Amino acid sequence: MRNLRNGGILCALGYLGLVAFLVVVLYVYHDAPVQDLLGDVAQTVGYGLAGLACWRWIAGSWKANLDLEVARGAARWMSAAAVLLAVVPSVSAYSKYEGHGLVLVHNHGIDPHYRLIMAGYFADVLGLLIVAAGFWIASTSRRAEHEPKRVESAVV
Repeated sequence: MRNLRNGGILCALGYLGLVAFLVVVLYVYHDAPVQDLLGDVAQTVGYGLAGLACWRWIAGSWKANLDLEVARGAARWMSAAAVLLAVVPSVSAYSKYEGHGLVLVHNHGIDPHYRLIMAGYFADVLGLLIVAAGFWIASTSRRAEHEPKRVESAVV
């Protein structure tokens, strides 16, 4: 029997990767205007709220013995969305990688936070992929076929 707990643990761990990236952004760009940082904060919180809402709906459907095909579909769509969202930090990391080479060649300087930023991008991508795996596992969860019945004693 597969239960929802495994998928939920993966989703929570994956979200920690997104939070780790946010911490890196807030640390590295702490001097940036608030409106620039607000987008990163809102995006991370928004992903978390969307994932939590979908997760609660899936878990509620599962516990209420509702039709699980709809919940499975939603979990698979969230999994696909997380994989597609992982493309964004991947492209940003590649752009940063190419730009870092140009800085070295043309300006004879280095970005002191380059490795930290790249680690943040890696945490973001890995976090989204782990979230995708968590939702996919949730879509394959099954109820127990035969739940043990409790026998109550007739003796008072």
